[in-house]
Amino acid sequence: MRAMFFAVILAASTAWADKPFHAKGKYYETCACAVSCPCATNQFLPTEGHCDAVMAFHFDKAAVGKVKLDGLNLAVVMKSPKDQKVVDAFAKGDMDHFAIYIDEKANDAQRAAFPELMQGMFGKMEIKNAKAPAFVPITLEGDKETQKIDVDGGRLTADIVNIKIGETQRAGKTVPKHIKMEGVVPFPWVKNVTQGKSNSFHYEDGDTKWDYKDRNAFFGEFATKGKVAMAPKAGEKKEEPE
Repeated sequence: MRAMFFAVILAASTAWADKPFHAKGKYYETCACAVSCPCATNQFLPTEGHCDAVMAFHFDKAAVGKVKLDGLNLAVVMKSPKDQKVVDAFAKGDMDHFAIYIDEKANDAQRAAFPELMQGMFGKMEIKNAKAPAFVPITLEGDKETQKIDVDGGRLTADIVNIKIGETQRAGKTVPKHIKMEGVVPFPWVKNVTQGKSNSFHYEDGDTKWDYKDRNAFFGEFATKGKVAMAPKAGEKKEEPE
């Protein structure tokens, strides 16, 4: 079964005209790979032969049109097929498991705007075995050094740490030194990425279950903006500008 990326919640959106959007915040990722994950190069298979991963986003500032989404969270969970390079598999929409979890704290207007935001951020894709997106509790707790992720009351948990390779003194304060990474996440608008590792990483959804520790993790920041074009509903016509 192949489902349009975000198709279920996109269908619930009432807006279809072009709308401006922007999103800025914190990015966290952990996966089954040993440190450091080789998948972004698309030259190598994941270290386990397949990828089990979560990508978590915290929106410091975000909006679609006049609807603000500041402070909300999003988590994307995926499992790639064995013996396939992850970038190739993702481009083909070939996933063994794909689930989207959206912060249940979103009010009605924010829930209606989330599909538009995600289409602006990620574009339209067809993903095999995509599950219907779910609004669930999502907590991201920590700082630039540690982060604890909990999705849907323990369905997914991750405890990740930023690897420290030393310290420097800056303005009288001790500042940790991290391993800076380039080109290691699937989205070009994620920047300032540093190498981390997971103390633990657990997920369970039906037959999809995994438990890892001491695996790859990334800390980063994201910023993107643009316009999102929503298709009109059947029978509607797009109004031309005067």
